[in-house]
Amino acid sequence: TLESDLARRTGKVEHLCHFSGRVYMQPASQLQKAHSNPPDWNGGEVIKTEDIYRLYFHGPSFQILEGVQRSGEHVIGKMRTDLPPMIAQQRPALLIPILVELCFQTAGIWEAGKTGILGLPSSIGNLTLYNFRPRNDAPIYAEVTPHPSAEGSLSFDARVMDASGNLCLEIKEYCTSPLPYPIEQELLKPFQTWMGGNN
Repeated sequence: TLESDLARRTGKVEHLCHFSGRVYMQPASQLQKAHSNPPDWNGGEVIKTEDIYRLYFHGPSFQILEGVQRSGEHVIGKMRTDLPPMIAQQRPALLIPILVELCFQTAGIWEAGKTGILGLPSSIGNLTLYNFRPRNDAPIYAEVTPHPSAEGSLSFDARVMDASGNLCLEIKEYCTSPLPYPIEQELLKPFQTWMGGNN
């Protein structure tokens, strides 16, 4: 759990539980290898880095997307290969958090273009790690599948893989919370055009 106490001017202390979750541990040696169809990245109808980070507020260290394109029911985000040393992993790691961020940002591009809303991460139903760590200088992709419901709710499933289809991780039921203020229409325009051109 992630919790905090906030002292109000009235003297009362407000206790908040921000997040809770369960982690199921197993030896890294037991992680499975998994393979999928390679991502269908063809470089057509791509939202470019310049447009993405005019909309997103991330600083240079977390401007990780080279581009985003649609492929059937999926949205594919391609990660930059020239990431700064702070987040370009120099040592093997069981989980590389920037790969989860790759899923978040790719899903956010689709949500902004489709709904006009910029969503922040709210919850993940399930995160599965696989026995594959990609090289820093090789193409890495997030393949994200949006699941809008008839009631208006929205969730995403996502997978991170290399160009050969080797899976790094998989996310189920990722949900967002909207920013409490509207997005400037000028910033949204490239994303709405992109969505309209691919429907």
